Amino acid sequence: MKKFFSFFIICSLIFLSISCGKKGSLLPPVIKVPQKIKTFRVYQRGRKIILEWANPEAYTDGSPLTNIRKVEIWLAQIKLHLEKGSKQPNQSEETLKTKVGKKEKLSSNQSSSKEKTISLKEFERQAELTASLSQDKLAEYLIERRKQQPQYRYEYPLTDQDFLSKRYIFALKVVDQKKKSSDYSEFVPIEPKALPLPPLDLRSKVYQDKIEISWTAPEKNIDQSTEVEIKGYNVYRYEKGQQPQRLNSKAIESNKYEDKDFVFGKTYYYFVRASVSTTSLAGESADSEVIEVVVQDKFPPSSPSGLMIMAGPGYITLSWDENQDKDLAGYRVWRKKEGEDEFILLTPTPITVNNFTDNKVEKNKRYYYAVTTQDIFGNESQKSEVISEILKEGDP
Repeated sequence: MKKFFSFFIICSLIFLSISCGKKGSLLPPVIKVPQKIKTFRVYQRGRKIILEWANPEAYTDGSPLTNIRKVEIWLAQIKLHLEKGSKQPNQSEETLKTKVGKKEKLSSNQSSSKEKTISLKEFERQAELTASLSQDKLAEYLIERRKQQPQYRYEYPLTDQDFLSKRYIFALKVVDQKKKSSDYSEFVPIEPKALPLPPLDLRSKVYQDKIEISWTAPEKNIDQSTEVEIKGYNVYRYEKGQQPQRLNSKAIESNKYEDKDFVFGKTYYYFVRASVSTTSLAGESADSEVIEVVVQDKFPPSSPSGLMIMAGPGYITLSWDENQDKDLAGYRVWRKKEGEDEFILLTPTPITVNNFTDNKVEKNKRYYYAVTTQDIFGNESQKSEVISEILKEGDP
């Protein structure tokens, strides 16, 4: 029995010695590459295709991506075979989106009822690198920050003459400082359309309560065709150093817009785009000319009303209704004696209350009074109605 037990112990030790140090199956090394760009849209504006995207902030393993070497823009151009006599329609409200190897439902950016896909192999066979935006140049394409994530915009010009018979398919790649490249972003195709040329002859007129912007409709499309289909216009405004903001919530059907949200003393810049959509910003023309509007207040406030006068012991007191103008600086009181032709100003500095007492009056002389209002820009109203009073000899 003891011999059997010893033999068992020896066998166990031999087995353990053989098993110890045995390697498991080899795993492939983890390659650290940037995540692909996920936020990416493409649309047409005039003779340009606009690409907008947000760069990834991490690698595929979740570690932060702090330095991007460059962003690559890849483009495949596919010739369309239009039937003889068929007409290329104007840009509709959306642009196409498609993903590698599968179809997805049309989103709010799509422009066709048909779903179109392209395989990765086919895209790589046809695509060319159309732009490489290096790290030191990326700031030139920065447009805004949303939730601390930079947004970028690149404009691809449609310079060839047969762009209306092509489908353009764009994809983006990110390359880090170690030259590791991300996968392609989603493939986004777009078929350029014969959009209208920009509106013409922009004009402005400043009123007391609005700035009126007007323009003339374009007579041709970007391909010089004359069948111009415009659903409306979008008006944009900005101040120096700021991004343009659209002022209208939906397309304007007339050739005029009234901007009522402004501040006197500021300088605004306006431009207008024609649109083939009433709801979407896809399918706009290029910008019209930009006009500068220096908003100066040259409009006098309303004249005081409700003047009342009362004589007292050695004085004459005036009162009137409060003026409701928002830019009111104060009131100015005017007086003349009976027999005098001109009023003299009693309050060189405008007063802010709606009453005034004149202590420099003599008995048995009639005094005539009028009041004006003045705004913060120095504009003065017409004189109010003229009222008069006299201190008689028998008054206290």
